[in-house]
Amino acid sequence: QSDHAFGYHNKKIEQKVMQMGAQKMLYSDCFYSPEDFWRIYDKRAYDGLKRKYDTSGVFKGLYEKVVKRK
Repeated sequence: QSDHAFGYHNKKIEQKVMQMGAQKMLYSDCFYSPEDFWRIYDKRAYDGLKRKYDTSGVFKGLYEKVVKRK
């Protein structure tokens, strides 16, 4: 058990990974702001692929799936 709020340690890891110019794998909880998330993961490339392969907009966006999944 921790005295810190939920996600505290994940947020610290995300900050450090960003400082190092690296990318955190998206297998665990993520707490990025939309701006930080899309600064790391190429939004323009993602949007192009989303338009191409999800023409009806049926599926959630990557940020919604990864960060706002709760």
